[in-house]
Amino acid sequence: MNLKIIDQLLLFTEEVLIELTAEGIITYLSNNWEEKTGLPVNRFLNQQLFNYLLDDEAIDFKHFLNSSASSFSQKLQISIEHFQYNTEPLFCKVQNGEGLKIAGKLKFIPKQEQISPDTSFVNLQAKKYKSGDHIAKLSQVDFKNLQTKELISQFTNEVKLGFWEYYKSKQQFVWSTELFHIFDLPQNTPVNLDKIFSYCDEEFRDVLVSKFKLLLEDRVDFDLTVSINIGVDQKKWLRFIAKNNNSEQESDKVYGIIQDITNQIEILLEADKTRTQFQLIAKNASGLISTHFEDGTYKFVSPSAKHLTGYEAEELIGANPFDYVYKNDVDTYKNHVFKDLNPKEENVVLHRFIKKDKSLVWFETVTSPILVEEELIGHISYSRDVTEKRKNELALQKSEHRLKLVLDSGKMGIWEWMIPEDKWLLSNNMLQLLGISTEDFSGNEQVMLKSIHPEDTIVFLNSLKNAVKYKTKNWSITHRLVGNANKVVWLEWNGELFVDKNGHPEYFIGTASDVTTKKEYEREVRKLALVAKNTVNAVIITDKYGNVEWVNEGFEALLGYSLDDVSGYNPLEFIKGKETNLDILKQFELAIEQKKSFRSELFNYNKKGQKYWVELNLHPVFDNTGNLERFIFIQNDLSRYKEQEEEMIRHNDKLQKANEELDNFVYRVSHDLRAPISSSLGLLEVIEMEKEVEHGSKYLDLLRNSMIRMDSFIRDILNYSRNARMSINAETFNLIDLINETIEHYKFIHRDISLREIRDYENTLYISSDRLRLSIILSNLISNVYKFYNQHTDKPYLWLSAKEENNTIEVIIADNGIGIPKEFEVKVFDMFFRASNQGVGSGLGLYIAKETIEKIGGLISLKSVFEKGTTITLILPKNYRYGIKLLNN
Repeated sequence: MNLKIIDQLLLFTEEVLIELTAEGIITYLSNNWEEKTGLPVNRFLNQQLFNYLLDDEAIDFKHFLNSSASSFSQKLQISIEHFQYNTEPLFCKVQNGEGLKIAGKLKFIPKQEQISPDTSFVNLQAKKYKSGDHIAKLSQVDFKNLQTKELISQFTNEVKLGFWEYYKSKQQFVWSTELFHIFDLPQNTPVNLDKIFSYCDEEFRDVLVSKFKLLLEDRVDFDLTVSINIGVDQKKWLRFIAKNNNSEQESDKVYGIIQDITNQIEILLEADKTRTQFQLIAKNASGLISTHFEDGTYKFVSPSAKHLTGYEAEELIGANPFDYVYKNDVDTYKNHVFKDLNPKEENVVLHRFIKKDKSLVWFETVTSPILVEEELIGHISYSRDVTEKRKNELALQKSEHRLKLVLDSGKMGIWEWMIPEDKWLLSNNMLQLLGISTEDFSGNEQVMLKSIHPEDTIVFLNSLKNAVKYKTKNWSITHRLVGNANKVVWLEWNGELFVDKNGHPEYFIGTASDVTTKKEYEREVRKLALVAKNTVNAVIITDKYGNVEWVNEGFEALLGYSLDDVSGYNPLEFIKGKETNLDILKQFELAIEQKKSFRSELFNYNKKGQKYWVELNLHPVFDNTGNLERFIFIQNDLSRYKEQEEEMIRHNDKLQKANEELDNFVYRVSHDLRAPISSSLGLLEVIEMEKEVEHGSKYLDLLRNSMIRMDSFIRDILNYSRNARMSINAETFNLIDLINETIEHYKFIHRDISLREIRDYENTLYISSDRLRLSIILSNLISNVYKFYNQHTDKPYLWLSAKEENNTIEVIIADNGIGIPKEFEVKVFDMFFRASNQGVGSGLGLYIAKETIEKIGGLISLKSVFEKGTTITLILPKNYRYGIKLLNN
């Protein structure tokens, strides 16, 4: 066909012819390319078409070139010098003598006609199409050539396009033969503008009339698409293009073309409807919808990809799905998807998908081929998340496997009795339990009954029939089997009855297990329980893991827990308390782990939280094959023995202390009593020999002091003895009176010593205690103030305070005497200890004070600074009996 003619004809359309090599290099562009872009054709020849496409579109077009697809019609956006042109292409692969070529056409879409992929197709009833192109004059084509006319006729028929002319002066409208076919009119039917307007739908008629009016009166060209009705239910879409003739010689004439674009419009509408529906489905689908190129590469991915895989849809487009399939599932996946299938066939595959966070999701993927005229152009797939379903399936498989293991290891079988048919179904394990071979059993009850012990057969049958008669939901029976005469085998049946919708018994189904070992154990346990029940010790029986199964009455009496309180617990959990030795508990835990016996003594706690001493014994119990069955804990209450032991220890401590004090006492008495006597005897001899009276008087003073020291010592011994032997004589009196009397007494005795007295207390402070013992305590402490006052200080003082606080009375006696060296403070309350040689003390004062105050439930403490003074604090119970209780705690 003459390319020049084709170029001239294409000036009436929006389509540009293009030819490419198999590699995408442009080898031909029709002349109207320059009309559409304003750029010369030569500039683009021998250039890659990819260079002018967007990245995503370039990938799609390259994929078309490299694939087996024979055509490509995806919209392309061509970018040239910052200008963008939207096109609707149609490319076809053509094989000729020069090899593979790509032939096609590009339909340029004016800006106002562009349709957003995210919106529905624009309503054509309100759409006005314009064209800024210039239509060349048809007179430029040589119509005299017959061959050329035939080619033009052939071309116009193929594209359903006809030419028309209108002569304004004659108001004559003429058109080509093809337009008669388009309007479905007989050849040579007279036509005029009004007739054409009459075919036009009402919504377009006024627009078309006004367009022609502007064309004829104001010389305004137009390009308009309208719909016409040419018969009942026969509608067509036509495109009118009208041009003024710029030639002065032919200014009376306007001309143009009319093209039947019904198929294109319907395709666009259907495609837009399909695209809208697909986008709506993809947007709202819970599963993953995707389309793929022939090799499987993602072309489209639904937004649900984010929720299901963690990837944005854009991240997956252009990627290969095989890269996201878990490695162990890749081969299975490849064998089931993206195959050349018949249109009606589907392929389902179960596989794992690697999500963006590297976790796995189970997908069930269905793939279908996309075929155009029986040619595969891609695939569409739908993947739904079946992770939970898969987990449940795997859990079910594991459960079935565990059930088989349980049945095998627990000597258990499954049975079913079809009641109307009176037919029995027994599992292999069940047949083994009954000792019946598979060949001998055909569902007959009599064969099964032969395995039951004769004495139990009637009981078994009656129990089963009664269960059916009275519609017992859950049924159970234990009986013996016919076996070795020396060994009894016990079988336990458990079943559930099912009824039909009318309430009639339909079938029984259940399990049976060998409980021989259990029966033997129960017999042994009954014997053991008889022993355990009658012992006062606490007995605990646990399973092999150390969890309580049984306790005796002695346990409940000792600990206060019932079996319901402790069942399922480890005994070591509920016996321990804050004073329980955790190291011993760890040794018990280790013994349980090592299945060994263990014994120890420790503090135990009962339900009320009271502690007591126990001897805890742990013993493992093994079956005949050496397998651990359980543990036995035996608790022996040692509280009474421990109390006696502690009392004995305290008694021994007291005896040891008494012996030590007695030895010390004998030594000090022999020394401290003999020393004054020896001194007195010696002084008497000297007096007898002395002639002068003055010297005799001096010796008599020395003799008096020696007698005073001996008197003081004897008085201390009497106080010590009185405190040790006498019982408490409690009475209520004013403590302040006793304090004042004691101060005045020693103030008179030591009238040669001047001490400033500071009495910091009220006039009355009543106490219920032993007055005599308190007098001994105060006498020893106040006398020490005078004995050990500091002769080198100008203002020696005695400071004494007494006050009541929280059912106790605090008495403080302080001085600024000679004090006690730091190293002696811990010994000052020892018997016969003296921290200083000053004074005539025996070393018993503080010892007697401490022993006496403790006797009446009080406490004494001392703080001293050498050569600075001493402070002694007494804490006395306001009531003697309260003090004893306080001291014991």
